[in-house]
Amino acid sequence: MVPSKPTLCALLLALLWLVPDWARPSACSVPEVLRHYRAVIFEDLQAAVRQLGPEPGSGYHHLLEKNLTGMGGGRRRPSVSCGAQKEHSILLSIESLGQTLRRAVTGGRRGSLEKAAWTVALRTEAVMRRHCWKPRQSRRPRMRPVRRRGGRRRLLLRALDTVATCWEKLFALRAMATGES
Repeated sequence: MVPSKPTLCALLLALLWLVPDWARPSACSVPEVLRHYRAVIFEDLQAAVRQLGPEPGSGYHHLLEKNLTGMGGGRRRPSVSCGAQKEHSILLSIESLGQTLRRAVTGGRRGSLEKAAWTVALRTEAVMRRHCWKPRQSRRPRMRPVRRRGGRRRLLLRALDTVATCWEKLFALRAMATGES
């Protein structure tokens, strides 16, 4: 019996945890990060987007229209920005957003959106660890409890949107750097 593609990808990412520190590169390999993104994280982001369901007026349906594969197009201006202008800074933003997703999902109930966000966070961290650096230990204080209903969901949606925007921007910068259009 052959394992499914998501199972195989999860197994390969789990094996990345076993790579010793000395075998990891000191600088990020953006092409490798983008290749792993296309193979695994893109599908995780799409799964998270599918969890939104048909909620007209939610303001997050532009995620469905976002060009997450890095293949041309993508002219729509995103509502959430990834402010970084250089590849390394964008990768740092993606890492930070992964930590934000992880913190937002930690504790509390785990619905399908939370599970999808958790998967995006863990796989993003694994790819960064493999191709860039060890994730930094965040020295930020713990998030204060959200008082209003739906606050955590809004945070997850904003963070997922920003992660998608950062990936889109990273693809665009890489395409410009290599002369592709």
